[in-house]
Amino acid sequence: MASDPGGLQGRVESMLARYRAWPRHFRLALERGLEASPDLEPRAIVVCGMGTSAAAGEHLAAVLGEAGSPVPVLVERSFEPPAWLGGRDLVVAVSYSGSTWETLECARRAAAHGAALAAVTAGGELLSMARRGGWPLARVEPGEYGRTSMAYLMGALAGLLSRPSGAPGEVERLAGHMLDALEDAEVDEARAPAEAIAGADAVFAVACGGLAPAARRWRTELGENTKITARDDVYPESGHNDVVALQVKPGFRAAAVILRDPDNATCGIVLEAAEQMYREAGVSTVQIDLPGPSLAYKLARSAILAGYASTLAAGLRGVDPHETPNLARYKEGVKGRLEA
Repeated sequence: MASDPGGLQGRVESMLARYRAWPRHFRLALERGLEASPDLEPRAIVVCGMGTSAAAGEHLAAVLGEAGSPVPVLVERSFEPPAWLGGRDLVVAVSYSGSTWETLECARRAAAHGAALAAVTAGGELLSMARRGGWPLARVEPGEYGRTSMAYLMGALAGLLSRPSGAPGEVERLAGHMLDALEDAEVDEARAPAEAIAGADAVFAVACGGLAPAARRWRTELGENTKITARDDVYPESGHNDVVALQVKPGFRAAAVILRDPDNATCGIVLEAAEQMYREAGVSTVQIDLPGPSLAYKLARSAILAGYASTLAAGLRGVDPHETPNLARYKEGVKGRLEA
């Protein structure tokens, strides 16, 4: 890292502080979500969101499944909701900024299908839409980047979906596990993976089974904070296609961050075989063990460790974890073309 405390080192530390605030963010958002939770019994729940919003939805879908919710949950990373959507379904529009056009459009089209709507946001047009429509609303605090709003969004969704899930007591219990995980994680746990990442040109985020959302979250954090090319390899599916690419050793330095659930023996065997393939291809590997009382705990812990590791790796690579000008350029480019 840069030695100047007012320069890159200071930027890294200020980003780490945003992740350290996650337990407080989660607790506040959970309370607001519980207050707004609608007394509904939907046929299905669809979460419309992009980026971190979609990741939060995917994490909560896993939590609802673990809670024994009888309601299927779909995360829609698009402006188009499912064609089967109808009046018996609940759509939750999630956008931290409240201005994500894909999410706004997904909500508008869902309303046209007759679905019930709810929202999680800090402001923007989504807040206005929710207030105009009288939707159940979990409003979170502004001031974060999209990626560092993850705890707000997970907490708000856990609370908001507690009653519609059909298993409110279990959802609240598992939300408690998520809060415990965020409080338990330490920055020092992320230093070894950060060093492995910093020495690579590309990174594979590797997971199996229920930890699939964790691998996808690592990929996006590495892209935004570390500015490194990353791919999520989710097994057992990746064992039927992605491993073929490892027949030819990459012409660049690559690292694999392998996320392990010590309670899943079958996935442990699968990942052992996968790790051998990465090593034979010249890919350096680092393992992150995720023990804990529940999948909810493991996913939340992985999410905050991804934030810590990607931020530390950014400093080691000499890049600013805060700066993401390409996000704004892309959004402006899309908006300009849509309005043309």
